[in-house]
Amino acid sequence: MSERLVIRAGHPYTQDLAFRPDGLILATVGTQQAGLHFWEVRGARPLGVWHGHPRLQGLRLSQDRLLTWGEGRACLWDSTPLHQGSLDFHLLKDYTGIGDGSQLGARQFLLSGTTTRLGSSRSGKVLLELPGERWCHLGPRGRRLVVGNRLVSGVSGRIVHQFETVCAQAAFSPEERWLAVCGYSDSFLTLMDLERTQSYHHAAHSQRILQLRFSPDGLYLASLCEKGGLTVVDLESGHSHCLETQLEGVSALGWLGADRLMVGDGSGSYRLVEVAPEGLRASTVVPGPLVTESGTGRWLLGPDGLAAWTLGAHLGIRHLATGQTLGHLPAPLRSEPRVRQQLVGQTVLVEGIPWDLRRGKAQPGGPLAALGQVLVARRGQEYQIGEGTVPIPAEVPQLRAVCGRLRSFAFTDRGGQRLEIWRRDADHWSRWRTAPALPGAPHDLQFSSNGQLLSWHDGQGGSTVWIPESNRLYPCSGPTLLLPQGWLEADASGAVQVRDGQGNLRRQVPGSTGWCWLLYSSSTGVVLVAPRRAEAWNLELDSLRGAWELPGLVGASLSEDGKALLGIEASGDISLWSVPQGRSLGPSQPFHPQDLPHLQITSGHGLALACAGRECGCWRLDDGSFEWIRFGEPWFSGVYPLPEQRVLLLTQDGSWHLYGGRPLHRLATLSTAENDGFLVIGDGGRWDSSPELYSKVLLDSGRQAPAPEDELWQSLISLPTSRLEADRATSPDPA
Repeated sequence: MSERLVIRAGHPYTQDLAFRPDGLILATVGTQQAGLHFWEVRGARPLGVWHGHPRLQGLRLSQDRLLTWGEGRACLWDSTPLHQGSLDFHLLKDYTGIGDGSQLGARQFLLSGTTTRLGSSRSGKVLLELPGERWCHLGPRGRRLVVGNRLVSGVSGRIVHQFETVCAQAAFSPEERWLAVCGYSDSFLTLMDLERTQSYHHAAHSQRILQLRFSPDGLYLASLCEKGGLTVVDLESGHSHCLETQLEGVSALGWLGADRLMVGDGSGSYRLVEVAPEGLRASTVVPGPLVTESGTGRWLLGPDGLAAWTLGAHLGIRHLATGQTLGHLPAPLRSEPRVRQQLVGQTVLVEGIPWDLRRGKAQPGGPLAALGQVLVARRGQEYQIGEGTVPIPAEVPQLRAVCGRLRSFAFTDRGGQRLEIWRRDADHWSRWRTAPALPGAPHDLQFSSNGQLLSWHDGQGGSTVWIPESNRLYPCSGPTLLLPQGWLEADASGAVQVRDGQGNLRRQVPGSTGWCWLLYSSSTGVVLVAPRRAEAWNLELDSLRGAWELPGLVGASLSEDGKALLGIEASGDISLWSVPQGRSLGPSQPFHPQDLPHLQITSGHGLALACAGRECGCWRLDDGSFEWIRFGEPWFSGVYPLPEQRVLLLTQDGSWHLYGGRPLHRLATLSTAENDGFLVIGDGGRWDSSPELYSKVLLDSGRQAPAPEDELWQSLISLPTSRLEADRATSPDPA
């Protein structure tokens, strides 16, 4: 768990953090000189560091506003440019005499300090000024606020009600009908019905209350005490239910929906609690990450079950309703997004967890990794590969390559310089060959189609082919290409050699061009590509079929049918070339040079696709026509062609988007974050006649399949404890 949950956030200490209300953006503050870091949550892509507020100490983030403060000064910023990935924020207003504890809502903001100020989030104008207090609480609609021990109208500023003690904890229901408050050391709470002008005292706990939270529908009030006791009050019936959460040092309480709660402690552990009229049911304790730092961590709850937990430099983000890890924020900041989703066969991997593309449901058995088109999982001291398992020798623990027939497997040690191949026969697995000492760590290991050859490169332009049968290495100063019966190798002078499966030289073709890419297709033969020239040959390299000039490439690949060459130009543009005709298919399409590090190219079913950032280019190979698919956000993490010239896009927010038609338009969308959402694709990639999202899996007969057993929940059912006793009702004037 620690490997998946604990990451480095880029700060030696995370001082403050905030989710945007849609859950797509996270902002973190480290030391006062480190600036404000913005991240795309599900893809863990850094958007950059913002230094607009010097000596920054805290922040609040709404959908299009940012409130920051530090050293007695607060600023309200227009964060709308964040929707386009820009950090060029416009300052709306600044304020002096500000301390910690300020709040920002969709309509109003509340500033605490020497003076308590209520203002408009849209214009920054201050609407009310009140005497400063340590504890202030703003209602979700801004009609009421609690300042010290006073309930104040957010419209007129007059005092509506005065409590006996200062309200250290306060919570408004979503419609601001109910208000719950308690003092700093109180074990009881005061609940006010603001519509009926009545108040009640409830002895909810025997220890000090730390948190108060209303459910999203306003039907329940949850309170948490310092010893981990949880009390939930049903506001309609008046019954309350109690549960001991068995967590030490609790620090977080939040609703994940209308009937599910989370309780978290400072170590990062948490429990989920289901709320029903008959009582409470608690899950097992989900342990926190294993970290070396001592101290108490901090929880931040976002929308739809999102939660972040931070301690020191460690930061983990989870979707608590499913337990899924959503993002790992890298350090130091990286310029390219991390791919968090990919399609392998009919399986989508989301953070390594398999999702079945036909049903859109998470499969058991994750996390998995993809080696080519093979899914691999480590289970204790074995690798599960397809339907078989391979024991992991202690000296070669890392699986690096799998042949297409699932018969040969390449392992390297932790240093990456010792290489062994294991093979599978009808009865068992066994170690087959150990390679001679390697001069450096191998990169991009791959088997030939028959599993008899293994190749890799050294990351500096040199390549190596290994024949395990004879245990011979063939180094080359240039690229290599594995063929069905041998391989090609090119040296720095441009000469190309053809070797058979035993390493014997069959043909040598001289040349003056240093080839950078050797490409092969069974339908068109071999294509040799240099930055400014391409040549098409037959498989034996004894017949030149065509040659043409190129505009200066930094990358090249063949389409799946081998009939088109996709070239990545140094300018960032992408051009398409017909291999049989040796000519370009239309003008090159402009991508930005900054997109090159994370540019993805794929093809199939008559389409060629290029994905970079927020843009996807689609070529139809039958006529060379081109279309753009553009989103404002978030970034793509994968793009795949489907039958009938349809396109599947995986985006970094955890969604699948199906496009089709002429011109391409969206047919359906499904978010993998929706645990009960299902996406149905028929045989051969055909969608149902009217694609839609299903909340249940439909059986062939049309009946709904029964819900799977949830092993997470224990049978911990609480009993009603006490009915709210009415204190002498006060009659506050409604605000």
